[in-house]
Amino acid sequence: MPSSLKIELVPCSKDNYAYLLHDEDTGTVGVVDPSEAAPVIEALSRKNWNLTYILNTHHHDDHIGGNAELKERYGAKVIGSAVDKDRIPGIDILLKDSDKWMFAGHEVRVLDTPGHTQGHISFYFPASATIFTGDLIYSLSCGTLSEGTPEQMLSSLQKIVSLPDDTNIYCGRENTAGNLKFALSVEPKNETLQSYATRVAHLRSQGLPSIPTTVKVEKACNPFLRTSSKDIRKSLSIPDSATEAEALRLDSAEFYREKAKELGFNSAITMVEDSVRGGDSHLKTCVVLGGRGFIGRSLVSRLLRLGNWTVRVADSGHTLHLDESDSVLEDALSSGRASYHCVDVRDKPQIVKATEGSYVVFYMGATDLPSHDYFDCYRVIVQGTRNVISACRESGVRKLIYNSSADVVFDGSQPIRDGDESLRRPLKFQSMLTDFKAQAESLIKFANSCDGLLTCALRSSIVFGPGDTEFVPFVVNLAKSGYAKFITGSGENMSDFTYSENVSHAHICAAEALDSQMEFVAGKEFFITNLKPVRFWDFVSHIVEGLGYPRPSIKLPVRLVLFVFSLLKWTHEKEGLGSNYDTAHQYALLASSTRTFNCNAAKKHLGYTPVVTLEDGIASTLQWFSRDLEKSDDTIIQSTADQLLGCGKVADILLWRNEKKTFVSFLFLNLFYYWFFFSGNTFTSSAAQLLFIFAVALYGVAFVPSKIFGFQVKKIPPWRFEISESAVRDLSRDIVVVWNQGVRGFKSLSTGGDWIKFFKIAGSLYLLKLIVSRSLAAFLFTVMSFSFTAFFIYEQYELELYHLARIFVECLTVIKRMVIPVSDASSKPMFM
Repeated sequence: MPSSLKIELVPCSKDNYAYLLHDEDTGTVGVVDPSEAAPVIEALSRKNWNLTYILNTHHHDDHIGGNAELKERYGAKVIGSAVDKDRIPGIDILLKDSDKWMFAGHEVRVLDTPGHTQGHISFYFPASATIFTGDLIYSLSCGTLSEGTPEQMLSSLQKIVSLPDDTNIYCGRENTAGNLKFALSVEPKNETLQSYATRVAHLRSQGLPSIPTTVKVEKACNPFLRTSSKDIRKSLSIPDSATEAEALRLDSAEFYREKAKELGFNSAITMVEDSVRGGDSHLKTCVVLGGRGFIGRSLVSRLLRLGNWTVRVADSGHTLHLDESDSVLEDALSSGRASYHCVDVRDKPQIVKATEGSYVVFYMGATDLPSHDYFDCYRVIVQGTRNVISACRESGVRKLIYNSSADVVFDGSQPIRDGDESLRRPLKFQSMLTDFKAQAESLIKFANSCDGLLTCALRSSIVFGPGDTEFVPFVVNLAKSGYAKFITGSGENMSDFTYSENVSHAHICAAEALDSQMEFVAGKEFFITNLKPVRFWDFVSHIVEGLGYPRPSIKLPVRLVLFVFSLLKWTHEKEGLGSNYDTAHQYALLASSTRTFNCNAAKKHLGYTPVVTLEDGIASTLQWFSRDLEKSDDTIIQSTADQLLGCGKVADILLWRNEKKTFVSFLFLNLFYYWFFFSGNTFTSSAAQLLFIFAVALYGVAFVPSKIFGFQVKKIPPWRFEISESAVRDLSRDIVVVWNQGVRGFKSLSTGGDWIKFFKIAGSLYLLKLIVSRSLAAFLFTVMSFSFTAFFIYEQYELELYHLARIFVECLTVIKRMVIPVSDASSKPMFM
């Protein structure tokens, strides 16, 4: 009985296919892997169909690019792998290996087929003898290993081979004609392959698709499924002892090497995008310039974890210093899969030596630059980029990917909302370093296609993560100094942030896309974010609160903050001192301006989607910085208020270290205050009554039973009322010392030996006389209230008060110099 399921192929993008599924009995319609919405909508409109389901084999944008628009237009449910639940937006139905799902009465078996990606699945319709394989297998080839291993790919391909021979394979791309060249070159005597080649050539000449293929055809013709063939092994020099996974890796390596030659790659390039992992002799070689910087370390780690790269780490340090976070690099260095090269980008021969024979160079840009030495910054950033480009051309590097920044389109004068690559750069930058970075990006773009070099630039927005050396440390330092309590502006401005691992992933995506999407990627720039804009101050609050600091709460006008920074910068320049007020000024602009970006170009052409969510990125960052702060905070620094109060019990009470003790102390002091000043008795009678009450209470406690209604009554032991002989001697000695000091002081005053002390004592006595004559009760109440509030408030805002005082003093110094110019350069200042 023929199946009621009908399949219609829909060409999308450059060479992708989406597939419409239509059940004739129920009218149910689904679409598999819509890379874009427009062709699918056109096909549905032509048929007058309504879309019910969207089936995704994996998360790459060229398979889910049309999801959002189709779901919004038709209300269709999105179906995909549970592994990709955070990578396929709007997913509704999560499936895993061996799940059975019903499409309008048609059983759909889900096959877990990792290799191209970790979450790749295939949809098998047994009654219709049909399987949709996405980018797992193509006719006469297989997909690249973006995330998986050769072993995973081999296992997934074997699942396809085990299906009945008449099973139709619907793959994600139309590239059969190109794959034929390689297949025929390694197995020219395969008659089935020759016959298939004739059929494909006829179909393509008529403008018809070569898809679907069948399991039978692929088993007979696909070199990636025939690695056990002696002819193929001999043609590709694959040892007889090689495992099937190893043979698959070598087969794929040779295939992509031939592809590279077809595209006119430099013949000196020996390492290509194999898309596979395995033996060291066939790994791709890359150079990470700036590999010991923040993002560079993350990229090196990710490349090594992928397993199919030999990584040359290049940086300006003369030696490589490893820490506990470099375990992956340490293992790679010992196994020979990584090496370290000391490179100064101002020295072109050093760059040539490090990049020679490599396939791709990831240029992270210079780090730890002296921001006040603009000439040296120019030599490193701009001239260094020229040297890198020239060295890559000289050493035959195929790809150069530059780590730029979204700052190159931002000057703080206007908000950026959903900005894309069409944004123009500002005529003038607030920071000279950003200006240099923009110049370097332009050089990278203009170098595209020179001597076969392909280039692109990635503009990431506010990068953060473990090991961050810029944004998060700046925020932490603000929190330590107390400035993080202040919000610059309204606090409602939105910003895009990017986790460092996602930036690394974007670089690797760009390296691959410079082959597969060359015409759309080469010579272009792409914005990279976490695809989740948030309020800038909400993000900062997560960071500072997670590290134990109070969240920002006090709002300051933007103009006031910028004025203060400008004034401080001018003051330091006048004094000839270096400062980081350029960084502070840039931070103030970021903190007060909306700045969000559209990453559709990166999603479409690079295949970029974040591999780490914003929430997970923040959690990892906080975990790393918490450990770092614990290491650095070995000693506890006492506050000034604590030191003023003697760092003892009095300090603990007045600084509210133990709220229960402080409250009880405050309550008893208020009771004493009321007893002595508002009970209607004289001071002497009030003291006598209090002592009487105390004596009666002590006497009565002695007669209280040890248990009352079953509750234990804790009694005061007699020894608590004893005073030791040593305590009496110490007290007596202290009284004698104080008495003798008083006598000596009195003699000194009577003879006129210390007039300063005389005036101090006379002034104090006169002040005491005024207080007693006016209102002692009011004075004591003021002192008590002040003690329990002022010290606590001062400790909470000690750093803010200190820095505000410092700013005030610096401003007074500037005003003083403007009003009273120094007439004699050799004269000394009055105040030190």
